[in-house]
Amino acid sequence: TAGGDAMTQWYVLQVLTGQEEDVQQELERHGYETLLLREMRTIRQRGSWREQEYLLMPGYLFVRLELTDEAYYLLNGTAGVIRILSTGGRPSPLEEHEAAWLQILAEQLGRPSTIQFYDAHTYRVVDGALRSLERQITGIDRHRRRVRVMITIAGHPHRLSLSYCPIKVRERS
Repeated sequence: TAGGDAMTQWYVLQVLTGQEEDVQQELERHGYETLLLREMRTIRQRGSWREQEYLLMPGYLFVRLELTDEAYYLLNGTAGVIRILSTGGRPSPLEEHEAAWLQILAEQLGRPSTIQFYDAHTYRVVDGALRSLERQITGIDRHRRRVRVMITIAGHPHRLSLSYCPIKVRERS
């Protein structure tokens, strides 16, 4: 980099859906730090709720590196990588706050958030990843226990669907 300022930053790779883990393993084998957003999703099956690991952003892998020519060609030459997300034709790293937020989100996705419902339209996020996303909530599907949120990553809007566990508050008489 210019002036010798070696700087590692997070970039977003668009990869072939279904090959996210293969690309992740290949890049980690080369010593790069990677991140796939996964959540423990609550799924109703045969009348009961169970948890299953779910890839939150299929087709996307986050990688932390210093974008040298060597790294650029390695990324683009890795089987399954479609492109590095860019702005104006140049690969664009995540903003610092986006990268920090993604790492916190990844840590909190180990279990579904808890939402306390007061009535049909009033709720409060009690804990989990949705606490930091409460302002970005665009809809709640109570039947499937999913919350839709709109986030921006590297200048690109993304809609995520996250699981939650409900708590019903009883009305006082």
